[in-house]
Amino acid sequence: MTTTATKKRINRARILDKVIRIVNSRIRHEKKLQHILKTVAGELGLEEGFLFLLDKGQDLLVLQVAGDRIENWTGEQAYKLGEGMIGRAGSERKFLSGSLKAEAQPTHVGDPAKRIIAMPVSDDSFLYGAMVFVNSGTKRLTGAQIDLLKAVSLELGGIIQDFRMTVEAKRRVMELNALFEVSKAMSSTMNLEALVGNLVSICARLVSARWAELSITDQANEIVAGATFGKKIADTHPSVCVSLGLGNDFCGDLCAADKISWQDGTNVPFDEEDRRLLHSVGSFVSSALDKSIMFKEVESLARNNAIMVQTLSSLYNISSNMMTTVDFEELIDIILKSMIHSEGLGFDRCALLLLDERSRTLRLHKCFSRVERSPEPVTENRAESQSCEHEPPVQDIQIDFVHESGAPAQCLSERRPINVIDPGDAFFNPQGPLQSFLEFPFAAVPLLAKDKDIGVILVDHALKRRPVSEDELKNLCMLVYQAGLALENSRLYGFIDHVNRELKEAKEKLIESEKMAALGEIAAGIAHEIRNPLVTIGGFARRASGIVSPESDLKRYIDFIVAGVARLENTLKDVLNFSQDAVGGFKYFDLNVVINEALDHLRLDLQENDIQVEKDLVPSPKVFGDSRQIRHVYFNLFLNAIQAMESGGLLKIKTFYSTESGRTYITSVVEDLGGGIPVGILHNIFNPFFTTKARGSGLGLAIVHKIVTRHQGDISVDNVPGKGVSFIIKFPVYASA
Repeated sequence: MTTTATKKRINRARILDKVIRIVNSRIRHEKKLQHILKTVAGELGLEEGFLFLLDKGQDLLVLQVAGDRIENWTGEQAYKLGEGMIGRAGSERKFLSGSLKAEAQPTHVGDPAKRIIAMPVSDDSFLYGAMVFVNSGTKRLTGAQIDLLKAVSLELGGIIQDFRMTVEAKRRVMELNALFEVSKAMSSTMNLEALVGNLVSICARLVSARWAELSITDQANEIVAGATFGKKIADTHPSVCVSLGLGNDFCGDLCAADKISWQDGTNVPFDEEDRRLLHSVGSFVSSALDKSIMFKEVESLARNNAIMVQTLSSLYNISSNMMTTVDFEELIDIILKSMIHSEGLGFDRCALLLLDERSRTLRLHKCFSRVERSPEPVTENRAESQSCEHEPPVQDIQIDFVHESGAPAQCLSERRPINVIDPGDAFFNPQGPLQSFLEFPFAAVPLLAKDKDIGVILVDHALKRRPVSEDELKNLCMLVYQAGLALENSRLYGFIDHVNRELKEAKEKLIESEKMAALGEIAAGIAHEIRNPLVTIGGFARRASGIVSPESDLKRYIDFIVAGVARLENTLKDVLNFSQDAVGGFKYFDLNVVINEALDHLRLDLQENDIQVEKDLVPSPKVFGDSRQIRHVYFNLFLNAIQAMESGGLLKIKTFYSTESGRTYITSVVEDLGGGIPVGILHNIFNPFFTTKARGSGLGLAIVHKIVTRHQGDISVDNVPGKGVSFIIKFPVYASA
């Protein structure tokens, strides 16, 4: 008896020793449970052992481990607590045994000779499952064996508890690491996109999900920021979502799906712990996301403000530069160059079409395009920046100012900008001379000055091959508005300057006329006073010359008196001609005839001085005036030319029609090669009694100037010292001519 008891104790000790060795081994806990079941069944002579683990969520005991193969179990795969022998063993926490047939599935008949032994796996506080052994009908367990099974069940409970504590500890460590990473991500950047990307990957690892998504939307349901981690395998897999507590203007959602089991890597549903954890993380990161959103908005406002400041600064610089000139063409150059300048509006090409009110057409006036190197700043010297800008040859392109001519005409007629995205749209860019020029997306902006239509400005991004943005169009409209005012000021300045010049010329002519009139009256009075005694002296001197003998010395003296009197008579004649202001007898005459008559009077002088005459006369130019006075004008000019070319030369005479300030003139040019007029006396040549000749009266050019002025004409001088001088005479052409 003693020997038998000793053997039983030795067997029990050996079994527990094996169990403890298995418990302390380094194999996985599933293998530990499997080896223990197999070892105990073998040592106690039982067929096979199985382990049912408790699913707390559903109060089920689910078959998880078998000593050999799970497929060998012929009963149900799960038992509800309190139902069946296995369920009652778990709920009542006591040892139960019975027939296997009672626990078998309906499809299995079960072996009535076989019995099962069910024992709870638990400790003082928790139920972990039920340990079940299949036994042959003849095998009976002793009390010692049952006590051994109870001890083994405690070891199994310890293994399960240790494993769960290890898993929980690892999970807590992972959660702490994830929270640390969340904190680190929150403190490492204020960039919203980067923060969202970091957070979504951390949250996916936190709940062991293959897929996660974080999205933030505004009140209009537009996505402000979002990021996705992994790839969603199937929509049927369980998912979990939590809302983020962001500000009133934004909503956020954090979702995860495809949770991976710690034990075997399979997909398992999310539990309340996962939801609580995601909710905690969501609450934790909401403030950081709020700050990041605010930072992004502030950053966006700062960028927009910087762009606005840069734009306003550029517009200010351009406006300031436009104030440096009132010249129309120079102003257009400044405006167009500022549109293609990198520090201006930055377009690639720009063109100006001016409106011709008379023909009602838009004509291409000037265009510029960007070159590889950016032009110098628009505030720099304009001459230096010319080399950096390309001004293509301006073709004679014009379109009718009608709605059917496309966007340029439409924008001016409707007085609104037009942004053409598709240059192939025939409505905005129909076939015509401008179609090839507008081959890229472009914008057309009307150029207005108050209520006056000036033209159209066209811009595009030909190099970048992109449309004009709305912000660029707004900036362009602001510049074009300023440009319209500047061009109107230029036009008004030009008009005022023209009027001032006309007034100044009229004033000078009036002063000259009054001076000449006063001088003429004085000269006429003096001439009349001198003429009477001079006629007497001349008459007696000529008579005496005929009486005195030619051999007498007195004859020579008398001839000196006669010659002097003749010179005085010619001078008096010039003075009287200068003082006359007759306009009676004006009629239309052929200017060519008058010029040829003046040449005929001087033909002998021309021949004697070996002077060639070259004529280029327009056919039958009609002038309204006194042909006798006009003949005297050309006679004096030809005579001056002959006197200037005493050693021979060439006298050129040319007539042609010209237009100035909208008025038509018949213009004549008398050119000689007599060496020109000294620059120092050029301003005095039309003054009366000014002469550099020993025998001149100084009234020749003064009389010429007066006659031309009397005929509403103009005379000017083109002097080339050392070569010659040209007198340009203009007579107005009247409609009745």
